Amino acid sequence: MTSRILFVCAQNVCRSAYLAAVVGSDLDRTGAGYDVVSRGAHADPGLAMCSVAMARLPELAAARGEAHRSRILKRGDVDRAGLILTATGAERSAVALLDPAARRRSFTVREFIHLAAVDGGAGLEGGRGLAELVALSNGRRGAPIPPAAATRGIFGRRRTAASPLDIPDLHRERRAAHRALFAELDADAAALLRLLAPPAG
Repeated sequence: MTSRILFVCAQNVCRSAYLAAVVGSDLDRTGAGYDVVSRGAHADPGLAMCSVAMARLPELAAARGEAHRSRILKRGDVDRAGLILTATGAERSAVALLDPAARRRSFTVREFIHLAAVDGGAGLEGGRGLAELVALSNGRRGAPIPPAAATRGIFGRRRTAASPLDIPDLHRERRAAHRALFAELDADAAALLRLLAPPAG
């Protein structure tokens, strides 16, 4: 298994680009040796990261953000990745269409975090290599998932996310809603870093 981590969303200008920049820069700092990239299942190639995401990037991740240009997901990207983390189940399905065998190493971001925490995170003590972590998480598929959280939509109506394991696409929503998503993405990035970074000392 390669040490490449691939983030995938729909357009590769917001969610996947942001997570790749934040997680990639944090992992570089730890010396973990991972290659972190991002792609879009339906991307228009060559677009910069969206301005809302760029404005939120931590200083250490800014260079990655500035260099980012959107790229369409291809079979070779899937083949080269040891771990594939998608924004939603729709992108995970897009990965499987390119290579059905990639299912065992493809998860939504929040699914991967959730599966790693099953049984109190048992089996993760002392840090794991990427292949072990992927195999452990794949073996926990089917574990109960938390219920979807209801949120207030327009006119005060309650709406429920399609899945609590999806990161919603708010790129074209109102700016306040779009901005608010990044606090959640920062929490997702921090959870991934705890799983992927080598243990201190």
